Amino acid sequence: MSITRENLIMLAQDLYGDRWRRKLARALGPLHPQGARETIDPRLPARWATGERDIPAWVGPAIRGLALARYEALRAGAIRSGLIEE
Repeated sequence: MSITRENLIMLAQDLYGDRWRRKLARALGPLHPQGARETIDPRLPARWATGERDIPAWVGPAIRGLALARYEALRAGAIRSGLIEE
């Protein structure tokens, strides 16, 4: 699953706020296909967002997984707190 620059920016801002680039780099580090690492180069997300560099194929599924994990965590918290029913 590929991801467009626009969707990358939108999802990253939703997940990490206005200062999303470094936070996304840290979140993608452990998901790197050549082996887990603390972070990827924090300049890469900015370069992907501007179109200076192509977005690697592995980034779309990784960001999708990060978004789904955040959704599940928020949903579980809302269930635990009684805000929503299971």
